[in-house]
Amino acid sequence: MSLPMQLDVIGAIPTDYDQYQYIKVFALVDAKNGVGGVSQAFKYYNLDDWAKFKHIKKGEIHQANCTVYFEGKGNGDKSEVVIETIEFVGKPKQA
Repeated sequence: MSLPMQLDVIGAIPTDYDQYQYIKVFALVDAKNGVGGVSQAFKYYNLDDWAKFKHIKKGEIHQANCTVYFEGKGNGDKSEVVIETIEFVGKPKQA
C-alpha cells in the first residue's frame, strides 16, 4: 500500500553494488516538534532516475511530492520507508 508524503530533499547518492542498486535520498525530518531537525535517508530503487537528482546543490532544500511504502526487514519486527515515486515541486530554498 502506497502513501503520499512530502519531503524536503537535501541530497542524494547512487548506490550501485552487485547486490543492492538504489538511490539513497537524504531529507530533513522534524526531530523535536519543530525545534531542530535531522537528516533521514530513504531508499529509491529506480537507479535509472539518477538524473532527477543531479541538480541538487549543497545548501539547497528541494520540496518533493512522493509516494512511499514500508519494506519489512529481518523477521518482520523492523521496517523502513521506501520511496516509490518522487516529483520535485517549486524552486529550491536555502538551508
